[in-house]
Amino acid sequence: MPAHIAHLIFAQTAIREALGDEGLALISRYPSVVALGAQGPDSFLHNQRTKPLGLGFGTRLHARGYGSFVREMVRSASPCGLDSPEAAFILAWTSHAFLDRAAHPFIIYFSGWVDHRDPGTSKYLGCHVFFERILDVLCLERFGQDLHPGPVSGIEGFDFFSRIDCGPVLPPRLLKLLASALTATNRGVTMLEERIGNAYLDAMSLYRFTNPVGGGNLEATLPKATTARERRRLIALFHPRELPAGIDFLNEGKRPWRNPCSDGDEVGTSFPELWDEAADRAVTALRTVASCLRDGDGLDGIVPAVGDGNLSDGKAEGPCLPRFVEPLPLSELMDRIASAGC
Repeated sequence: MPAHIAHLIFAQTAIREALGDEGLALISRYPSVVALGAQGPDSFLHNQRTKPLGLGFGTRLHARGYGSFVREMVRSASPCGLDSPEAAFILAWTSHAFLDRAAHPFIIYFSGWVDHRDPGTSKYLGCHVFFERILDVLCLERFGQDLHPGPVSGIEGFDFFSRIDCGPVLPPRLLKLLASALTATNRGVTMLEERIGNAYLDAMSLYRFTNPVGGGNLEATLPKATTARERRRLIALFHPRELPAGIDFLNEGKRPWRNPCSDGDEVGTSFPELWDEAADRAVTALRTVASCLRDGDGLDGIVPAVGDGNLSDGKAEGPCLPRFVEPLPLSELMDRIASAGC
């Protein structure tokens, strides 16, 4: 899955293209809600400390049933029009699936995959997440110019946390929205609202700790990591401030690659091309969802528009099991950062 800055930029882009001035107004009025919704179920994946955990919701929604979940959120909220926090959250959440499905195979192929049956793949630990942070940096540069007008250019001047912070606890209207959809799509879940709230708290903690503005947390924390494994996991969470020349992170040179989970033909698609293709598909789906939010009708069209396939490649329910990878030198780059930081 792409990381949080890429998802924020993508959501805003798709909402603007799908809804025009109406979308611009929605983003302007509810910027933090859009930023949070853009993260989709990733926020649940960040819930690894505060119990009871909502971590499992993130895993399930990445594997199956995304369109069904969006439908249930719309059912709970509509008709609410397009001038409401519910609409802002749902539309941004919907966009998440399209960038994931388009970009995830690319990220897996070029970052490698740790297979615990093969000790030789241990060097790829953290590379997937680290590559996502690199793509965040490049997406901000390539697609987020109007999102980042501050005096300090580049990733170091981007205050992501202030953009996503919705307060000390998840706003009750968003909590109710998520709880309703999770109740409709999951059986036998206990302490549901506590799990949702805890996921929000842990996600905000991570975004605050790794916020590009302010910096210093990696430099302060890295020397305290006692093992190479701990150092790599920590490095992977932060956006690199400088990227080495000579590495084609976006595959603009059209290096052939293939979906790591299938036997399909090789392609030479670049990341910007994947972005544009995903945006086109997202715009169509967002218009369907927006229509339902306006008048409460047409719910049956949401699942076909958004899809219930996994977020790894969108081809079927269930996880993507990688078989083909050809990683960039991300492991070596992480080792250099670790050496400099220690």
